[in-house]
Amino acid sequence: MNIKRTILQMKRMVVVTLMAGLGNGAHANDGQFWSAVMLKHRVNTDWSATWRAEPRFTDNFKDIGTVFLRSSLALPLNDWATATVSYTHLDVRKYDPLTGLGNFRQQNWAGIGITGRFNLTPHWSFKSRNNLHLRWIEGKDSPNVRTRHYLEMAWKPENSRRIRGFYSGNEFFVELAHKTTPENRFTPFGARLKMNDRTNLTLFYLIRSTKPRGKWQHAHVLGTYLSHTI
Repeated sequence: MNIKRTILQMKRMVVVTLMAGLGNGAHANDGQFWSAVMLKHRVNTDWSATWRAEPRFTDNFKDIGTVFLRSSLALPLNDWATATVSYTHLDVRKYDPLTGLGNFRQQNWAGIGITGRFNLTPHWSFKSRNNLHLRWIEGKDSPNVRTRHYLEMAWKPENSRRIRGFYSGNEFFVELAHKTTPENRFTPFGARLKMNDRTNLTLFYLIRSTKPRGKWQHAHVLGTYLSHTI
């Protein structure tokens, strides 16, 4: 037996194994970019309407993985709580594990929600958002019910013309039929900026954790959120 050749072959096997592992890790922990645009319009003294469009770039910013469209109505219940009803349409790219090709599949959601905002001090505030979505998903048993629960702490500086505040938050999802938590989104940092009297811009970084096949996968998301009142 040639010991040197055997050692060299073992080294090559280790390198190939490591490269395969890194490749799988890069796919599971890929970088994403989400860019949302939202238009707001006050219908009357109580109701307001919003329209939101958002392409989400996945696979290290190479492909559009999701196209997100939403229309919603909001009604203030009191000084701190707001109720919403919404309709959401998504085109989500699904990849064939054998060919690697991706095709878009449609999802349609009907949703209701409650958002609460509380001022703790002149600078600190707390927000809680809870939504329930009835979802019709192409290629799956439908409809199914998913809830989303978001908590946020925010801080705003004093007498700033452009900076509306900084925030950190976390949102988790619950599949009611299976009593599982298939997704979690942790936002360690976000910044809200005032562009003018009608336009605001939010910049954020979040870690999206999903559990598609019993194992958590993580994606690092950079995002922008442009909101304009018409």
